[in-house]
Amino acid sequence: MNGRALYKKDMLAFGGSVFPWEFMIGFLILQGFFSYMNDVATWSMMESEWKLIDVIVASTLTTLQAVLILCTQCGLLHFPQEITTSYGILLPVALFMKSRSSKALWEGRDAQAYLFWHTLWHISLPYGGLVAMFYLDYIGFGSSLVSI
Repeated sequence: MNGRALYKKDMLAFGGSVFPWEFMIGFLILQGFFSYMNDVATWSMMESEWKLIDVIVASTLTTLQAVLILCTQCGLLHFPQEITTSYGILLPVALFMKSRSSKALWEGRDAQAYLFWHTLWHISLPYGGLVAMFYLDYIGFGSSLVSI
């Protein structure tokens, strides 16, 4: 592993010119702040603009993850199949975790269950992405790909 960061040129090696990388990267950077403001800073407030912003940005990012999988399956992106399959399994599992956290909060008013499932939701997709980036680095990014 050479320890280098995943740059836009590496994404373009996977056929990424069809995907809005800059948009997703910008939202990923902002999401940490929005999530903190929603989940921590305004935790006890039922009404907060941060809640709406967090939901919109998180929903957009989650949808983009599904788009990445679909684009790869349709041949528009050229990520390795093991990445696509793994992330294709992880995404519905993460959505299940999110639904369990919402159910615990709104139906059962169970704070412990909410914190458990919501924490797993926050961990699942970022760590899945991190593992994918380490794997891409391990295989040498575009070296195992079909030429575009």
